[in-house]
Amino acid sequence: MIERAFDNATGIIRVKVSGPWDASEIDRHYTQLRALIETVRARSIPIRILVDIRDAPPRPPSVEAQIARHNPSTYRPGDRVAILTGDLEDKEHVRTFLDGAGKWAWQNELAAEQWLLLDQDEQEIS
Repeated sequence: MIERAFDNATGIIRVKVSGPWDASEIDRHYTQLRALIETVRARSIPIRILVDIRDAPPRPPSVEAQIARHNPSTYRPGDRVAILTGDLEDKEHVRTFLDGAGKWAWQNELAAEQWLLLDQDEQEIS
């Protein structure tokens, strides 16, 4: 199951993943996420997304490939995506396939939120 919601207090789009991911659910998620992102962009709010995969099972390579195919049509330069993982091994694994600036994996939710809310002109955290 993949849930999406815009947090008006922080301006962060929160995505919560639980249970197994299948191809149709991923496609449906990205269709709905792009619509939500466009609504937020129309309000001139920077795109900041926190994806919580702490309760999701490991992703097979086919799922990771499908996610990677959706990213270019979903995100623009300047968008930030923080992926919240449950353990150090998954965090390091996620970091190996992130496709560029503005995307990073975390274990600590507060640190991820703080990074998302940094001014765009501030240096990226590594």
